[in-house]
Amino acid sequence: MNYNTGQFDQTTGHQSQEWPNSPLIPNPNPTPGLDPFYYGSEPLPPAGQHQPPHPFSSASPLYQYPTHITPNDGSIPPSQYAQYAPQPPYGQQLVGIQQYLQQYSQQYTQQQPIDTPQAGVASPQPNLQWQLQQWPRYAPILDERQFKIYILPTPPSPGYDESQNVCMQHIDTTADIKKLQAAMEEEVCGNTALIQVLTDPKYQDPRALHQLKTDYERKTNNILAEQIASKTDGDFKVALLALLGGPLDYDVYTLQRALFSEGIEALNDVLLCRSNADIGAILNKYESTYTDSDLVQLIASKVDNSLFRLYNLILSGTRAEDEAPAIYAEIEEEAATIYRLTNGSPDMPTTPIVNMLASANIGQLRAMSIIYDRNYGKQKLDKDISEKFSGCMKETLLRILHFAVDSGDSDLTGLCNALTSQRRDIFIYRALRLYWSGARRLQELHTPSMRNRRPMETQLIYRLPNGDFRELMIALIGEKSTST
Repeated sequence: MNYNTGQFDQTTGHQSQEWPNSPLIPNPNPTPGLDPFYYGSEPLPPAGQHQPPHPFSSASPLYQYPTHITPNDGSIPPSQYAQYAPQPPYGQQLVGIQQYLQQYSQQYTQQQPIDTPQAGVASPQPNLQWQLQQWPRYAPILDERQFKIYILPTPPSPGYDESQNVCMQHIDTTADIKKLQAAMEEEVCGNTALIQVLTDPKYQDPRALHQLKTDYERKTNNILAEQIASKTDGDFKVALLALLGGPLDYDVYTLQRALFSEGIEALNDVLLCRSNADIGAILNKYESTYTDSDLVQLIASKVDNSLFRLYNLILSGTRAEDEAPAIYAEIEEEAATIYRLTNGSPDMPTTPIVNMLASANIGQLRAMSIIYDRNYGKQKLDKDISEKFSGCMKETLLRILHFAVDSGDSDLTGLCNALTSQRRDIFIYRALRLYWSGARRLQELHTPSMRNRRPMETQLIYRLPNGDFRELMIALIGEKSTST
């Protein structure tokens, strides 16, 4: 494009044409044989005169600050205003944008209400009339309250919002339904076929498995969960029914069992390190399932006051969203506060520590651990927490920190502890939570297991008896579960 003539050149690939509404003002007296020149290409003015400024970036002297007045109303500083008013070509009248600017400035000045001070009364703002005549401030300087960072809420995990099932992309389940029918029609249920179909990678998303279950029931007029319950038994049956039920129903089931059993392991499994959206979905599902039970009161009756404050903070949904940034100054201040409270006198309060650790997201906790270790010593934060707290509170806070710093190692430790203690219900829940979390979480699990030369699949083979349940667990969380 030729910026002097307002035409498209041959390099653009478009037909050359004039710009009918070009804002550029042509020189009325072009030099013969040359293109008409526009602003910026005129000959220099005679000595003693100034080059007229561009009409789009200038303002008349009416809009300039007097040298003896300093504006304090959010206007642009005087140094950023043009020093000269727009001028027409020499010997010409105002045309185009120049004429518009002058007319607009006169109109704006006339329309402004001007308060005339009464006789004998001093005006509190002696320059009010002049200030009302200033250039209209389209973009005033914003105060700090208008620069808040708005973080989008973390969406619910797959399977925690039932409305997501409608938006799920349709999957062809015809072949898999035939396999399930064949397995159910056998005298001895074909458990191998069940494992092969239900652990297929395309059904790892709970919404996809929900579609398979719905399609099966519509085409066969049989409820898949009831058929599996009648054909299987033991831990294999429990795991398959939990897999079919989905993560939300299994969370509510596990939470109800945890409230009436000893220990807080299952309670921590359900509530710790969860997004606000997932916690809200669990609360709503629990209240709709157990209408006569108050979850908060049940937790308060199960744990002591200090631990209840932690759970109550989690249930309130005030944890930082996953996208909330880790601001260095704030994290460093919180780290210093934790150090002062944990290394001070024994009667120092511990509530601020609990609040900070329970309210931070994964990224903020990881940053806090890094800053704390850098300022006060390696693994100092874990050590200080262990010395300051005891019992269930110590176990809970260390688990939150461990998951934030290294989620893979935390998951691996949880699975190994469940296998060692022979708590199959805890192991099934943790294995399914990992499976539903996706391939990335499973890969993080296998990284520390390979680093320590103890592959997860090897541990499952070594610690679980031979049978369908072991094959199901290997298909769910074994190394081959992330190979696709």
